[in-house]
Amino acid sequence: MTNAAERMDQGVGGSFEDVYNRTYRRMIRLAHVMTGSNDLAEEVVQDAFVGLYRRFDGVGDPDGYLYRSVTNACKSRYRRKQVTDRLTRLRAVVAVDPPDIDETWTALQRLSPRRRAAVALRYYADLSIDDIADILGCRPATVRSLLHRALADLKELIVR
Repeated sequence: MTNAAERMDQGVGGSFEDVYNRTYRRMIRLAHVMTGSNDLAEEVVQDAFVGLYRRFDGVGDPDGYLYRSVTNACKSRYRRKQVTDRLTRLRAVVAVDPPDIDETWTALQRLSPRRRAAVALRYYADLSIDDIADILGCRPATVRSLLHRALADLKELIVR
């Protein structure tokens, strides 16, 4: 017996349309509470329903699937917004002339964005490891690792 047939036997509603009609407003309210935006809430819920539609025959608990999808998507968007806000604040902090272009600057540009950010925050902005971890949204051990690898990469790029 398929999951859709099992849902019918349990009286939950077997078709995708039944689930949509029964849960749409509830999911919109949940997403709105989590995001604070009607537009974003509708977008998140629509994405969750698209995901459910693609897997509908294999999902045993469509309500649970929707709750998890909507909650995870809202948290993900919140984290993304936090990172964007942090980067915007960093860009606004200092408005200076670009440094003189030299081999160090060229080598810095070849680092990955995450490693370059760690180096810039540590050695240019003179921030502590804990502050950098907070800005990058990671643990202090990750920052130390990023710095170690970035410095090794820079050494190799400059010595060449």
